[in-house]
Amino acid sequence: MLIIIFDEFVFYRICGNSAFILGSLVESEGGLQKFLHAFSTERTLHTVDIIRTLCHLLTHADSECVLNAAGTLGTIVCRSYIASNL
Repeated sequence: MLIIIFDEFVFYRICGNSAFILGSLVESEGGLQKFLHAFSTERTLHTVDIIRTLCHLLTHADSECVLNAAGTLGTIVCRSYIASNL
């Protein structure tokens, strides 16, 4: 049986690592399109507000978490802007 003990540090470290992975995915055109489709086109009441979550991570004391969230937000904005101007 796997027992996972979550404290605030572990939670934000996981969130920061997830932000890094998400940022890596949206760097590609296909990844960006899937991201935009999942979080805007197919949005439901149960869809996570990923932008708000990433913004919340910017306020955390863990600098790695903040950097990953900021990088992901920047990548989403930059890639969305570039894609819209093609």
